[in-house]
Amino acid sequence: MLRFLSYIRNGLRAFGVNPGFSSVVVLTLALGVGVSSAVFSVASGTLINPTPWDEATELSLVWERNRGQESSLRPLAYGRFAELEGQLQGLSGIGAARGFNFVLTAGGESESIPGAYLTPGLFELLRLPIALGRPLGLEDADPRAPRTVVIDYSMWKNRYELDPNVLGRQIQIEGQDWAIVGVLGRDTWFPAPNTSILTALRPTPAELHDRSRHDLIVIGRRAAARSLEALRAELDLISQRSSEARTDSDEDEWPLIAQSVSEAMFGGQAAVGISILAGAIGFVLLIACANLTGLLLTRATARQREIAVRAAVGATRGQVVVQLLTENLVLALAAIPIGLVVTHATLGFIYTQVPVQVANVERLFRFDAPVWLFAAGAALSTAIVFGLTPSLHATRMDLSRALKEGGDRGASAAGTQRIRSMLVVGQLALSIVLLVGAALFSKSFSKVVNADTGFEMHNLFYAPVGLPESRYPEDRQRSDFMARLQERVSTVPGIVHVGVSDSAVSAGAGPLQKYEIASKRGERSASLETRWTAGSPGFIRALGLELRAGRYLSETDDAGSRRVALVSDLFVRASFRTGDDPIGEAIVLSDGSSVEIVGVVQDVNQIGLNATQRPQVYVPYSQQPSQFVQLVARTSVDPLSVGPTVRTMISELDPLIPVLRLTTALRERALTVWPLGLFASILGLLGGVGLVMATVGIYGVVRYATQQRSRELGIRAALGAEPRQLVLLVMRLTWVMTAAGLAFGLLLSLGLSSLLSSILYEIDPLEPLSLFGPAIALMLAALLAGALPAWRAASVDPTVALASD
Repeated sequence: MLRFLSYIRNGLRAFGVNPGFSSVVVLTLALGVGVSSAVFSVASGTLINPTPWDEATELSLVWERNRGQESSLRPLAYGRFAELEGQLQGLSGIGAARGFNFVLTAGGESESIPGAYLTPGLFELLRLPIALGRPLGLEDADPRAPRTVVIDYSMWKNRYELDPNVLGRQIQIEGQDWAIVGVLGRDTWFPAPNTSILTALRPTPAELHDRSRHDLIVIGRRAAARSLEALRAELDLISQRSSEARTDSDEDEWPLIAQSVSEAMFGGQAAVGISILAGAIGFVLLIACANLTGLLLTRATARQREIAVRAAVGATRGQVVVQLLTENLVLALAAIPIGLVVTHATLGFIYTQVPVQVANVERLFRFDAPVWLFAAGAALSTAIVFGLTPSLHATRMDLSRALKEGGDRGASAAGTQRIRSMLVVGQLALSIVLLVGAALFSKSFSKVVNADTGFEMHNLFYAPVGLPESRYPEDRQRSDFMARLQERVSTVPGIVHVGVSDSAVSAGAGPLQKYEIASKRGERSASLETRWTAGSPGFIRALGLELRAGRYLSETDDAGSRRVALVSDLFVRASFRTGDDPIGEAIVLSDGSSVEIVGVVQDVNQIGLNATQRPQVYVPYSQQPSQFVQLVARTSVDPLSVGPTVRTMISELDPLIPVLRLTTALRERALTVWPLGLFASILGLLGGVGLVMATVGIYGVVRYATQQRSRELGIRAALGAEPRQLVLLVMRLTWVMTAAGLAFGLLLSLGLSSLLSSILYEIDPLEPLSLFGPAIALMLAALLAGALPAWRAASVDPTVALASD
């Protein structure tokens, strides 16, 4: 114990003897460990531990899957969920949730809070912890009982300041009192990380048998010893029996499919992206380790005379190695707190890259004990594992030769130089891979955001508006309110056209509808599928969709007139033979109702990572008014500049209607592909860190090489060599390392590009700009790092260089 304490004292003393070297080692290690720990938090919050639910590996989500597209999934309707409750033997329990934005009203103001309706058994099924009060029970699902809610911990903290007397307090939702009966445990959420209000699902008698409203997230816990594959086989049998029992008049139902929680949340392309981030952690740590190894090799070589003296007076090789490793541990311990500061700052940067509409990101990417342990473990293990080689190298020597040479010249120094050069080549190669990945993601993100949609995306303003069902229960009330709102907003200076729609067309939204064409000749087409959007005439004008045939929707197409629709070019190609006139033909829906086609407009291209081009139908909003709409305006000024005025007008019409957020079409598009932007930002950050460390490594290698060749350079200068010639001589090492690093890095980048091809949007993975742009940037940084010590060595007075030897 006393000997170990002496090692610690010597390690602290070594830190103070050479503070410059020690500071470089500590900062290098802290930078590498810090950013790696931040990315570990991202990987942990998505791939390793994506949910806070106990034994989440036993949970499975149940969806309906499109027969024509295996990757196309949709939630279940309540009627089908109710059937499953009594059929599935492979689940010990099953529950459902419906996401919903609750409108809180208090003091004459309104606010939209994300929440969900749950079947009461979900609390027990997911084993959700309760910090205060009780979970929702069967009594809360009784339609005759007063409304109750469970709030999440963050709402309890932010809105009620952790008041223990919050139970029983009333909150106003859409003007009605709901009682708080419980508070979720800290860092617990369901079904999404930004959910703050949970209440019991109370299906109406009609909803119990409804099979058309697909909005239930269904989740179950598998019975003991039942695998996911067995559950899928059982769902296949249930789907087959349902298909055989269906009559020709029934709606065509999709078969059922089960997914694990991690597959449902981050499967497919997202899993590839998260795996790439996990690999990036290793790359940055390897760069930091290579830099650390090179620095420690230099220190060990410079201290060979000291080590030889210790060995000569009786110190064993093991004692010397332990002493050197202890000094490394002291450096690692000093790097841990600095690394955690870097981690916190990096996570702060990452938080800004995730849209607030997606999730409460601090719940996913946490700065907590696992991240602290990862940082500490990475720093300590790096110091031990990668400090062992320099320590062993330092003790493998000829004592008499080391005492004569002073420890910093000869074969040992030459060997150190070669090892350090190889390490720098590795750093350069890994940095290139990270920078190429960042360039590919960034270019893909830019392409998808700026891709052609078929209409002008710029100067298009969005304002999602939700009408409380308790205040606007009837279609006529919703339609009248939206008509008044459009009339008032149209008077705002800078607004050219304004309309409303039940979906954001530019983001690829809009529910799918089954339909047939009943032609005037009495023929019926096969059953097809189309996107269905309800929009006002001003909405069509705001988009600027070109009319191909027939007429646009008009203000006279109201609830009292015949049902009409506009269809897209793709709809016409999918539904009619070439040369047929679609005007006047009838679209028949699965419920037997029909609408008449009065016009054909250009296609709207759905852009996104998984976008599928589908036929599009536009019906008048007044004939199909919905509770939630997008107010869409075409402006001649900055779209967001009209936002405050629009918000004021909505409040003047009804102060209890919340405007969920003000945004633009371009921002809404970016929201659909935010993972690309996140990956680009993180890989760019990691690549930048790798570039800095690789540049420091080159500087250290070239500086060390010039010190070893100071006598040679002095002689050359004395014989008349020009400074420029000496610089070129010294820079030869930089060129060799840079060329080798770039060659290996580009080869590795080709493999990365092939891996990324499945998740990039319309990007050639071998695009020269994405490959060679980062290479040129790194080459310039490397040459600058090598030129600084080269110019310093070339400017030294020859007599000084020779005398110093």
